[in-house]
Amino acid sequence: MNMLFRRNLFNVFKLQRRLLWSSSDKEFFANVPRLADVSKFDAKLVESHYFERPKDLKITNEDGYFNDGFTMVLPPPNVTGNLHVGHALTVVVEDSICRFNKLLGNYVRWIPGFDHAGIATQTVVEKQILRKFGKKREEMSNGEFLDYCENWKNERITDITKQLKSLGCSLDWEYLFYTMDENFSNAVKTAFVRLYDLGLITRETRLVQSFNENEPTMKEQWFLKMTEMNRELLKDVEEESGKLNFDPATVKGNLIEFLKFEEPWCLSRQLVWGHKIPAYFVESSKRWIVALTEEDARKQLLPSEKDSKLIQDSDVLDTWFSSSLIPIIIAGWPKKSIKSASIDLMETGHDIIGFWVARMLVICKRLTGHYPFSNVLIHGLIRDSQNRKMSKSLGNVVDPMDIINGITLEQMIERMKSSNLPLEDMEASEKDLKKCFPNGIKACGADALRFAMLRHDATDFEIHIDIPRFADEGRRFCNKIWNMCKYYEKVRKLYDEQDVAPREGFEGKGEEDDAKINEKLYQTVQLYYYCMSKNRPHLAFHHLYLFILVDVCDNYLESTKQAVWAKDPERIDFIMMVFMNVMIYLLVIGIIVVTT
Repeated sequence: MNMLFRRNLFNVFKLQRRLLWSSSDKEFFANVPRLADVSKFDAKLVESHYFERPKDLKITNEDGYFNDGFTMVLPPPNVTGNLHVGHALTVVVEDSICRFNKLLGNYVRWIPGFDHAGIATQTVVEKQILRKFGKKREEMSNGEFLDYCENWKNERITDITKQLKSLGCSLDWEYLFYTMDENFSNAVKTAFVRLYDLGLITRETRLVQSFNENEPTMKEQWFLKMTEMNRELLKDVEEESGKLNFDPATVKGNLIEFLKFEEPWCLSRQLVWGHKIPAYFVESSKRWIVALTEEDARKQLLPSEKDSKLIQDSDVLDTWFSSSLIPIIIAGWPKKSIKSASIDLMETGHDIIGFWVARMLVICKRLTGHYPFSNVLIHGLIRDSQNRKMSKSLGNVVDPMDIINGITLEQMIERMKSSNLPLEDMEASEKDLKKCFPNGIKACGADALRFAMLRHDATDFEIHIDIPRFADEGRRFCNKIWNMCKYYEKVRKLYDEQDVAPREGFEGKGEEDDAKINEKLYQTVQLYYYCMSKNRPHLAFHHLYLFILVDVCDNYLESTKQAVWAKDPERIDFIMMVFMNVMIYLLVIGIIVVTT
């Protein structure tokens, strides 16, 4: 195991040991119910105490300093609607990696954000307005429509934030961004102007497919030249120079195919919702000026144009353009000069490796001189019973809150019918819901949902999850841990009644089972470290899961019951020491799973 991991594990170990021994620590235990008072695992009761704990707890090394910095960004959810279990997979995988880095003593920043999602949001809002008020967007002023979009965005951000917090993720909310806030808007305009000044953005007439037209047409639009940037990235990907690392390596094939498409990228979108293009049409001379503001554009007017009217382009930028700038904007660009990679690990789904990952790499490098990250971890997509991607537009999504809080079949159908799903698709969706969730979904809690996600290899291309079965399995596993803790409390009570000093080692009357469980514990910790250092939280959890279920509960716990029931003082003394050692390690390495 890495020496830093050993050292920081020991620091947290000391903290947990104090908590397990010091049941008189009234401030910590004041509102926590005694295990003996609750017959079985109650997710709401347990998780309510998780969320009451301080969120700013940081794990430092033994000198009180952080070893290093580690930054990740959560792929910003679109404000088109609430999260589904596909998003939950992303959150659980990234949260596990961030928590592990905290155990290494690193200063971790996991940055949340929201994407305005131009076309997708405008489409959803237009359908909503038509459904609710019977009005088309063309019957509203742009101002009225944008106000409705703003309200929609604010409601979705509130809902999604609540979902993320209910999942118990350790996001650093003080760094929250939104891709159309003032800071982002200024940076996006700056990027457009700089790329234009570099000769990479041009205005051309080409065949394009507009948002509001059925057929491609010849149209004058703004385009970003991709040939040179794509070839530069393609060379680094194919040469395996170490500048870029992709996990799993197989995803490089998809990226290479995307990069070989060298057509200019059309940045113009005929929408109302989005970043207005910082380009101004000079009415008198029929030419375009690209500038941050109209005032800056006027400074570029020729003497013969000084009284001319300037008209800003009515189009907005493709959403992927603003998204491609996320790594450098969150690092302070353009106010700050970015001199190194701003993200330590970029984790996202394989469906956007071209649209997002490739574009972040090429555009950020062109603007700063280097790649915004060198390590990329790609996860697969969760599929439904018909092997379809989870999608709001298909109406096949499962809200993580359904698993956490439970939901009836009738409620699921009612929600689907009140969505923007086309009427012709509702019948099929209702039939699918009845087939997959005949009894609805039981309330399983956030921990059980995280267990369900971690039972699967996130790097598989397609991930098939029987949600009710795995979530219920997670709930039963939580109950197993609950009973294990209750047993520990019983042993602890017997030990306290003996009124002896805590052991500092394992000398004394031990049995073969004591030695076995200690050996198995250290093996599990080593395997856990190896798997997490390879960004494989599902394997780390698998070893943790088997250790708790088989080695502790089925074997060691059962082997001690005779001595515990007989109140054998010498055995209880030793069992207490062994059990406490096991519990402390489980409390420490278990942070990748639980929502605390």
